[in-house]
Amino acid sequence: MNYVTKEEYNKLREEFDALKAAFYKDNFTAEQIFTKKITFKGDVDFRNNKIGFFSKGTVVQPDFIPSPSGGTVQDTQARSAIDSIRNVLIDTGIIKSS
Repeated sequence: MNYVTKEEYNKLREEFDALKAAFYKDNFTAEQIFTKKITFKGDVDFRNNKIGFFSKGTVVQPDFIPSPSGGTVQDTQARSAIDSIRNVLIDTGIIKSS
């Protein structure tokens, strides 16, 4: 049985770290951490900040949606519900925050 010496291990580790750094430098712009299985179907485009769901084509992130205002009838419960939906869309990055 062949064993690797500590010196050989350290050299292999340095070479691996150099290869990993070169790969990640060219393929990722920031750190990615995936804790669950990810499956992509349909169009996915990470380079142009585009998103698409359920086999729809990718689109750029939609603009900010302002809170409801104005109108002759002001339904505060509806406005509160709309703001809650807006906040979820903003917090998940589906729409712009401003």
